[in-house]
Amino acid sequence: MFQKLAILVACVIVTGLSSLVNHRITMLGGCVMAVVLPLACLFQPRSRIHPLFLLLPCIMVGICLVSSEVQIAPTSSMIHILSCYAAFIGFAGESPDLSRYCRGVILTSSAVLMVMVLIQTAKAGAISTWTVTGVGSGANLVAAQLNMGLPLIVFYAIKATGFQRMMLSCCAALCAFSVVCVGSRNGIGSLLILAVLFGLFNHKKLAAVTAGGLVFIILFLDEIMQNSVVVGILVRFRFVRFEAQNTRSLIWTVCGDYIKRSPWLGIGPGRADEMLAQLNVNHAHSNFVQIALECGVIVVAVYSVILFLLLLTPAAALMKSRTSFVLSLAVIGYALYSLTDNPVHHPQATFLLACCVHESRIALRWVRDHTAPAIPGLTMTPVAVLPGSQSIRSAA
Repeated sequence: MFQKLAILVACVIVTGLSSLVNHRITMLGGCVMAVVLPLACLFQPRSRIHPLFLLLPCIMVGICLVSSEVQIAPTSSMIHILSCYAAFIGFAGESPDLSRYCRGVILTSSAVLMVMVLIQTAKAGAISTWTVTGVGSGANLVAAQLNMGLPLIVFYAIKATGFQRMMLSCCAALCAFSVVCVGSRNGIGSLLILAVLFGLFNHKKLAAVTAGGLVFIILFLDEIMQNSVVVGILVRFRFVRFEAQNTRSLIWTVCGDYIKRSPWLGIGPGRADEMLAQLNVNHAHSNFVQIALECGVIVVAVYSVILFLLLLTPAAALMKSRTSFVLSLAVIGYALYSLTDNPVHHPQATFLLACCVHESRIALRWVRDHTAPAIPGLTMTPVAVLPGSQSIRSAA
């Protein structure tokens, strides 16, 4: 009962429904949920702690505090950015006993987001940009969260059989359709990349079809672009014939000038909207640029190390099992999103990613037995502790 209640609370925070009461609940709640996840692992009979994911966020938090003091940043902005950086602690722990909780958070949040997107699309009467928004967040974040939840649904569909497999496949298709309904170029692009990776690394026939399709598109790109239906779709989603008031290249150029002026401590946490007001934007549209702008190049270097360590999970999954690689696609989806938008400012998205990373690690390193409710169908032998990790086992 307690676990179901915890999943419900986490779902409310991840989907942003808590912003209907107060947006700070979503921000601080996402941070708290992320920090509690590795703490909960410590109280499980079998768990593994990764000290690097404790140390690196603490470095980010420490430099953020110094930057806020030197640059005289507003207290509210400082608290917000601190909660964003502290949420990375959520990657520090893993335990098979928490697998059911993490799966519940991912699936429940994905279901709620799908319903929200489909209802807004039905009311709008058309699939287009700017028709879908999140509660307390933009459409890009909704699409990214759906992309993070989709791999787990696909994994269950692969493992299921018969009618259950058909239903789960329909759910996966509906989730992908919801990403399209959001109309986010970032989300649709990430979805296509994840689909290509899934095809190339999991099904030989599908990989051949995917590769052949890409070659066909390249060879006949001119003819395809002259098709009125294709052009209409591209225009609707702002891929072509869309003139932005301020392009990302312009935003990043302006941010680069500010970074050169104060490379080590940045302009101060939460002051990006103030400095970019001349461009009528409130953030840098890139995790890397945003972090460097606010807190300096050292912090963005630490963040890059965190992201690199997370991306080692898909690489390890590919070497270990092609099926388990599906679960780690959520990390790639987040990494793609962070290139052209700013998910680091949403601790609830970081918490959702922590749950996805937790599940991909469990699929790689832990044995499923009657005491460890892990993902169905996986029977893997635990591997040795990786460098920078510490294994905590019950003395049996």
